[in-house]
Amino acid sequence: TGTHIDAPSHFAPNMTKIDKIPVDRFVSSAVLVKATKQPNYLIEQEDIKGIQLNRGDAVVLKTGWEKCFGKKNYMTENPGLSDDAAKYLVRKKVSLVAIDGPSIDAGFDTEFTAHHILLPAGILAVENICNLDRIAKDRFMLIASPLKLAGATGSPVRALAIT
Repeated sequence: TGTHIDAPSHFAPNMTKIDKIPVDRFVSSAVLVKATKQPNYLIEQEDIKGIQLNRGDAVVLKTGWEKCFGKKNYMTENPGLSDDAAKYLVRKKVSLVAIDGPSIDAGFDTEFTAHHILLPAGILAVENICNLDRIAKDRFMLIASPLKLAGATGSPVRALAIT
Protein backbone atom coordinates (compact mmCIF):
# COMPACT_ATOMS: atom_id res chain seq x y z
CA THR A 1 0.00 0.00 0.00
CA GLY A 2 1.06 3.59 -0.44
CA THR A 3 0.73 6.47 1.97
CA HIS A 4 -2.70 6.16 3.56
CA ILE A 5 -4.76 7.26 6.53
CA ASP A 6 -6.73 5.10 8.95
CA ALA A 7 -9.94 6.63 10.29
CA PRO A 8 -11.05 5.79 13.86
CA SER A 9 -13.45 3.19 12.38
CA HIS A 10 -10.54 1.20 10.90
CA PHE A 11 -10.25 -0.89 14.06
CA ALA A 12 -13.36 0.36 15.85
CA PRO A 13 -16.32 -0.17 13.45
CA ASN A 14 -18.76 2.09 15.31
CA MET A 15 -16.35 5.03 15.22
CA THR A 16 -16.06 7.80 12.61
CA LYS A 17 -15.61 6.87 8.94
CA ILE A 18 -13.18 8.78 6.71
CA ASP A 19 -15.90 10.79 4.94
CA LYS A 20 -17.32 12.06 8.25
CA ILE A 21 -14.08 13.52 9.59
CA PRO A 22 -14.09 17.34 9.40
CA VAL A 23 -11.65 18.57 6.76
CA ASP A 24 -9.78 20.76 9.24
CA ARG A 25 -8.52 17.60 10.99
CA PHE A 26 -6.34 16.94 7.94
CA VAL A 27 -4.38 20.18 8.35
CA SER A 28 -2.37 20.60 11.52
CA SER A 29 0.76 21.79 13.18
CA ALA A 30 3.21 18.90 13.19
CA VAL A 31 6.30 17.85 15.07
CA LEU A 32 8.94 15.57 13.56
CA VAL A 33 10.15 12.94 16.02
CA LYS A 34 13.45 11.35 15.03
CA ALA A 35 13.37 7.85 16.46
CA THR A 36 15.66 5.76 14.27
CA LYS A 37 14.92 2.12 14.97
CA GLN A 38 16.10 -1.28 13.85
CA PRO A 39 13.78 -4.10 12.71
CA ASN A 40 11.07 -5.01 15.26
CA TYR A 41 12.03 -2.20 17.65
CA LEU A 42 9.42 -0.22 19.53
CA ILE A 43 9.20 3.55 19.74
CA GLU A 44 8.93 4.10 23.46
CA GLN A 45 7.41 6.91 25.50
CA GLU A 46 10.96 8.08 26.31
CA ASP A 47 11.59 8.69 22.58
CA ILE A 48 8.71 11.19 22.56
CA LYS A 49 8.42 12.51 26.10
CA GLY A 50 11.06 15.26 25.87
CA ILE A 51 9.42 16.85 22.84
CA GLN A 52 6.95 19.73 23.29
CA LEU A 53 3.57 18.43 22.10
CA ASN A 54 0.52 20.64 21.98
CA ARG A 55 -3.09 19.53 21.92
CA GLY A 56 -4.07 18.86 18.30
CA ASP A 57 -0.52 18.42 17.01
CA ALA A 58 0.34 15.81 14.42
CA VAL A 59 3.24 13.60 15.46
CA VAL A 60 5.37 12.42 12.54
CA LEU A 61 7.66 9.51 13.44
CA LYS A 62 10.85 9.29 11.42
CA THR A 63 12.31 5.82 12.03
CA GLY A 64 14.28 5.52 8.80
CA TRP A 65 12.24 2.46 7.87
CA GLU A 66 11.09 3.99 4.57
CA LYS A 67 14.58 3.11 3.26
CA CYS A 68 13.60 -0.57 3.61
CA PHE A 69 10.65 -0.24 1.22
CA GLY A 70 10.67 -3.15 -1.22
CA LYS A 71 12.75 -5.40 1.04
CA LYS A 72 11.39 -8.77 2.12
CA ASN A 73 11.04 -7.72 5.78
CA TYR A 74 9.41 -4.31 5.12
CA MET A 75 5.90 -5.42 6.15
CA THR A 76 6.92 -7.90 8.86
CA GLU A 77 9.77 -6.36 10.88
CA ASN A 78 8.96 -2.65 10.84
CA PRO A 79 9.34 -0.60 14.01
CA GLY A 80 6.17 0.72 15.64
CA LEU A 81 4.73 2.37 18.72
CA SER A 82 4.80 0.70 22.11
CA ASP A 83 1.56 0.65 24.09
CA ASP A 84 3.02 3.14 26.60
CA ALA A 85 3.98 5.54 23.80
CA ALA A 86 0.51 5.26 22.22
CA LYS A 87 -1.16 5.89 25.60
CA TYR A 88 1.12 8.90 26.14
CA LEU A 89 0.04 10.37 22.79
CA VAL A 90 -3.62 9.88 23.78
CA ARG A 91 -2.98 11.74 27.05
CA LYS A 92 -1.30 14.55 25.10
CA LYS A 93 -4.44 14.75 22.90
CA VAL A 94 -2.58 14.73 19.59
CA SER A 95 -4.69 14.73 16.44
CA LEU A 96 -2.74 12.40 14.20
CA VAL A 97 0.25 10.05 14.29
CA ALA A 98 2.22 9.40 11.10
CA ILE A 99 5.05 6.91 10.56
CA ASP A 100 7.47 6.12 7.75
CA GLY A 101 6.63 2.42 7.84
CA PRO A 102 3.68 0.28 6.81
CA SER A 103 1.99 0.46 10.22
CA ILE A 104 1.99 2.38 13.48
CA ASP A 105 2.31 -1.08 15.04
CA ALA A 106 5.56 -3.05 14.95
CA GLY A 107 5.61 -5.86 12.41
CA PHE A 108 5.53 -8.54 15.11
CA ASP A 109 2.47 -7.03 16.83
CA THR A 110 -0.37 -9.19 15.54
CA GLU A 111 -2.72 -7.60 18.11
CA PHE A 112 -2.33 -4.13 16.51
CA THR A 113 -1.91 -2.60 19.96
CA ALA A 114 -1.26 1.01 18.89
CA HIS A 115 -4.22 0.96 16.49
CA HIS A 116 -6.49 -0.22 19.30
CA ILE A 117 -5.26 2.58 21.58
CA LEU A 118 -5.08 5.52 19.17
CA LEU A 119 -8.05 5.03 16.82
CA PRO A 120 -10.79 4.64 19.47
CA ALA A 121 -9.39 7.83 21.05
CA GLY A 122 -10.08 9.61 17.75
CA ILE A 123 -6.41 9.88 16.76
CA LEU A 124 -5.86 9.39 13.04
CA ALA A 125 -3.00 7.22 11.73
CA VAL A 126 -1.03 7.97 8.58
CA GLU A 127 1.17 5.11 7.47
CA ASN A 128 3.83 4.72 4.77
CA ILE A 129 4.63 8.42 4.85
CA CYS A 130 7.84 9.11 2.93
CA ASN A 131 10.50 11.69 2.13
CA LEU A 132 10.91 12.71 5.75
CA ASP A 133 14.61 13.39 5.07
CA ARG A 134 13.46 16.43 3.08
CA ILE A 135 11.94 18.08 6.15
CA ALA A 136 14.62 20.34 7.63
CA LYS A 137 12.62 21.65 10.61
CA ASP A 138 11.29 19.87 13.67
CA ARG A 139 8.01 21.82 13.44
CA PHE A 140 6.00 22.33 10.27
CA MET A 141 2.47 22.34 8.90
CA LEU A 142 1.17 18.93 7.77
CA ILE A 143 -1.59 18.50 5.22
CA ALA A 144 -2.76 14.89 4.93
CA SER A 145 -5.50 14.99 2.33
CA PRO A 146 -7.57 11.79 1.93
CA LEU A 147 -10.20 10.97 -0.63
CA LYS A 148 -13.77 11.42 0.61
CA LEU A 149 -14.78 7.76 0.31
CA ALA A 150 -18.30 7.20 1.64
CA GLY A 151 -18.33 4.76 4.54
CA ALA A 152 -14.62 3.87 4.20
CA THR A 153 -12.34 3.22 7.17
CA GLY A 154 -9.35 4.76 5.44
CA SER A 155 -8.04 6.30 2.25
CA PRO A 156 -4.94 6.89 0.21
CA VAL A 157 -3.54 10.26 1.24
CA ARG A 158 -1.39 12.97 -0.26
CA ALA A 159 0.80 14.20 2.58
CA LEU A 160 2.48 17.59 2.32
CA ALA A 161 4.89 19.22 4.75
CA ILE A 162 4.91 23.02 4.62
CA THR A 163 7.99 24.46 6.24
